[in-house]
Amino acid sequence: MSGQGAVRAVGIALPSPWWRRNCGWHVLHLVGCLVTVPVLALTTVHGARLGVAVAGVLTLVAAYGVGGGRGFAADSPGSTVYPVLAWCAAIMITVGSYQAGTVCAFLVVTQTWALMERTAATWLVTAGFVVFGAVIWLWSGADTKAFLVVLATVGGGWAFAVCMGWFVDSIARTSQERAEIIDTLRATQAELARSQRLEGIHAERERLSGEIHDTLAQGFTSVVALSRAAQLAQERGDGVRVAERLRLIETTAQDNLDEARIIVAELSAVSSHTLVQALERLVHTIRQATAMEGRLDVMGPPQGAGPAVETALLRIAQECLTNSRKHSGATMFGVTLDYTRGDCITLCTSDDGVGFDPAAAPLGFGLGGIRSRADAVGGRVDLQTGPGRGTRLSVRVPR
Repeated sequence: MSGQGAVRAVGIALPSPWWRRNCGWHVLHLVGCLVTVPVLALTTVHGARLGVAVAGVLTLVAAYGVGGGRGFAADSPGSTVYPVLAWCAAIMITVGSYQAGTVCAFLVVTQTWALMERTAATWLVTAGFVVFGAVIWLWSGADTKAFLVVLATVGGGWAFAVCMGWFVDSIARTSQERAEIIDTLRATQAELARSQRLEGIHAERERLSGEIHDTLAQGFTSVVALSRAAQLAQERGDGVRVAERLRLIETTAQDNLDEARIIVAELSAVSSHTLVQALERLVHTIRQATAMEGRLDVMGPPQGAGPAVETALLRIAQECLTNSRKHSGATMFGVTLDYTRGDCITLCTSDDGVGFDPAAAPLGFGLGGIRSRADAVGGRVDLQTGPGRGTRLSVRVPR
């Protein structure tokens, strides 16, 4: 079938670009009727046959107006009933003029394949051609010679109509299957993107929970313990011990405040800052909160790389500087953002800490997370470190 019936056969909603061309079907029907009427007027016989042919034209127009036209827009009873009525009308027109009936049959065949499921359309077209041929044979004298001519002519028309109908139907089905595959792929991609976003949110929450537990929670626990120790020392009248505990409380609280500021800085979204601005804020906060000296160098004019890439680079820089701050014992660190290497962006962090032996020490959670983030955006990680040599980590990602 040429389209809509094929789609209905598999129970799928009609794709908008193909089946909104209802105006085209209306124009085709109008042209078919306008051609049928003058041919009928020029070739018809008079009397009862003329009355039957005129009734056929009126039936064709009325059936299309009542239900046929709506059949091209949506599922409706007219999409099944109209082709049957249209074939009846074509046979009635053929009674008056087989030339006009031939024109009408071409129109009805097209509409049948468009409106009906393939098997039903095949049976209706076959039945229609049989009756159509019988009427033409009667028109031709109902003898053996006329029978052979009509059989060859009508049989050839039937074969062509069925073959073309099945061919167009197969094209419509293939197009619909491809459309379904594309829709499925798009839905899968959307679901995958949503899952990745949720996974990223979950990982970020876990990271933040670990940061709070390892820093703020432990710091507040220390403040509580030192406060109780100070109360005990005060009860014993040990002023020196009270003053010492108060100094420790102040130091611990200040450390917690610095850690809180760093965590807040790390939560700065690239969506509200450019990557360079976010890194500047991160470096400035770490310098203010620790005794480390650090700087950010930007090589080349900054260029946008997309939210996914920029967010990954920011989180990698945060992880590297966290490792430098907590585990390396470094006094200096540096961050370099290089935009001069073609279609890639390179982020490099370094420190003068104690370093480690990559071959002897398994990668911790921090470095594992760095590699995962880089892999997610097609990046490559290069780690250079060793005992007493500090640590240098660079990540190159496509822009």
